[in-house]
Amino acid sequence: MAKTICLVTTGGTIASQRNATTGHVTAQIGGNGLWASLSDRLDGVNVIVDEFMTVGSFALTLEDAFALASRIKDHLSDPKIDGVVVTHGTDTMEER
Repeated sequence: MAKTICLVTTGGTIASQRNATTGHVTAQIGGNGLWASLSDRLDGVNVIVDEFMTVGSFALTLEDAFALASRIKDHLSDPKIDGVVVTHGTDTMEER
């Protein structure tokens, strides 16, 4: 039986790329783009993408974090969802 994972994307480093016009590197790749860029798929795993937000990890606010926690809780309360993976960036690892 296949498992279903919800991929919740928030932006950050993993979703960043260089803007050819400005030269700035910003979070701009959505969840579907991240999922499409994977070359290897996991057998027996279905992925549902939730493009929650696309922001730089340095810009994640406390309100965003609480909203993200609520969104994860909602996904996990769905009996069709076996797990949740959240993508984001390295700036949120810094303690403030």
